[in-house]
Amino acid sequence: MGTWGEGIAQDDVVLDVIGTYQQILKYTQDIAEATRICLENYRDVLEDEDEGPLVWLGIAKAQWSYGKVDESIIAQIEQDLEQENGLDSWKDVSEKALLKRKQALQTFLEQCRQPNPKVKKIPKLVIRKPLFQDGDCLSLQLSETKYGAAVVIETDEKDPEYGKNAVVALEYFGSEPPSAAIFASASIMQFAYPNGRTVPLSSWCYSQGFRRFKKQVRAVGTTDTARFETVRDHRYSDWPYLFASVQELGEKLPQPGRHE
Repeated sequence: MGTWGEGIAQDDVVLDVIGTYQQILKYTQDIAEATRICLENYRDVLEDEDEGPLVWLGIAKAQWSYGKVDESIIAQIEQDLEQENGLDSWKDVSEKALLKRKQALQTFLEQCRQPNPKVKKIPKLVIRKPLFQDGDCLSLQLSETKYGAAVVIETDEKDPEYGKNAVVALEYFGSEPPSAAIFASASIMQFAYPNGRTVPLSSWCYSQGFRRFKKQVRAVGTTDTARFETVRDHRYSDWPYLFASVQELGEKLPQPGRHE
């Protein structure tokens, strides 16, 4: 089991439910609606004998942090404890472990029956749109004297809080910002694994955290992205990885300097 202690939050399922609940709450701004949607999302898990009771615990812990727990959810947890639902894995460990888990559940129930004296504010949804558009040519200032080049080839804003761009690096490591010719013809920079396999150096780069690189990244034009259609497996590595990799691989290019 994904559990590392008898505490309510010392379980992967419970933490997953809490995280899901909090994310839904950002959109709904309503406790009752967030609860309904979260339970719907975990409908299949609720039918599982071992993990179903954990879903109710996660919902209860999330609700309590924002004020109080619904009576129906408290009743469900009480029933699960009385019938020892979800406790088989604890029985397999030892009688002592089972007793500690029951005590933790009872303590949690007592907490749930009381309003939270330190209510958390409902989290707000922070909109972070992708910074660039497909085809944007990016000049990367790697240092005071060196520049790299990259092209935005995908834009993803399915999650409004974490808008991102897929950025692919080009084989350029020069003393001046890259020209239009570089973006039109330079080869895609390749990352080599220890086993010799090479893949295009591309990464999802998020709007969140971009501030650190704002002065080093400049959109200098646009280009056709048709030649990048085969580049689809992007790392979730962000701007620091992109800059570090372009610097490292750029230094290894056989003919460093400006490409004409």
